[in-house]
Amino acid sequence: MKKLSVYLSGNMTPDSTHYYDWVSEFSRAFADSDRYTCTFSKQKASAKFSVEHDLARLSRSDIVVANLGISNQEHSIASVITEIYEAHRQGKIVLGFVSGNIRSTQASSPWVSEFLSHVFPTMQDVIDYLIHEDNLPV
Repeated sequence: MKKLSVYLSGNMTPDSTHYYDWVSEFSRAFADSDRYTCTFSKQKASAKFSVEHDLARLSRSDIVVANLGISNQEHSIASVITEIYEAHRQGKIVLGFVSGNIRSTQASSPWVSEFLSHVFPTMQDVIDYLIHEDNLPV
């Protein structure tokens, strides 16, 4: 059975530390999985190069997991919104959750809420959902 690819989407600005913390934790949960492999953004030399690579990863993925959380209300999830819409446009399952203390107010936008397949309270809830074979989304 081919592993399903899970693209991890989240805010990386102005500091990518929070993003890399949660994607590392999420990826570790599936490190030994025979069902899933995780892929996520990797900063490149230029913003354009990063965006092109992120969109390529997203297009090759089967599922998108989007973190709607931010560390400060002044931060934007504009790139996450774009990735959620693009995943929906491509017919992918998009699972959302909030990591950290603050749910972005942008997460209430119809451009987010209408294109999410399901929103979970925590990252662990998403992991638990994917681990159980009867929840496999394909």
